[in-house]
Amino acid sequence: MTLAVWAALAGSVTYWVLQWPQAGAAREGLVTTLAGADEQIAPPAAASLNRALGAAAVGADRVSAPGWSSRLSLVGVVRAGARDGAALIAVDGKAARAVRLGGEVEPGLYLLALEPRRASLGADPRGAETLALELPKPKAP
Repeated sequence: MTLAVWAALAGSVTYWVLQWPQAGAAREGLVTTLAGADEQIAPPAAASLNRALGAAAVGADRVSAPGWSSRLSLVGVVRAGARDGAALIAVDGKAARAVRLGGEVEPGLYLLALEPRRASLGADPRGAETLALELPKPKAP
């Protein structure tokens, strides 16, 4: 009986370990909202709609570091290896959202890289960093 229980446990663990990379690939690019379901979803910005329909990017559509740095704050960083992870980012003081690497934080602003206490953002998912967010320093005991 004990052998059967351990075999079932080993089989279950093996199954979930094998499913984990596939589940991550299926969710690639999705953003999870941490706020309650009572929030309203804002309509897409005109620049995002134009970009989705194939219009060329305009200079005003680019990331402006001074404007974003005052609106965004890094709440947490979750890393799973060198190529996977997410950052908890609050926009305009609202509830923080989890954004996966390569995901869009706001229209025209993508999460490029993660470090233990830092997140790099940029205008292109494969482009250069234009903005860095850092976690606040922990308070001394």
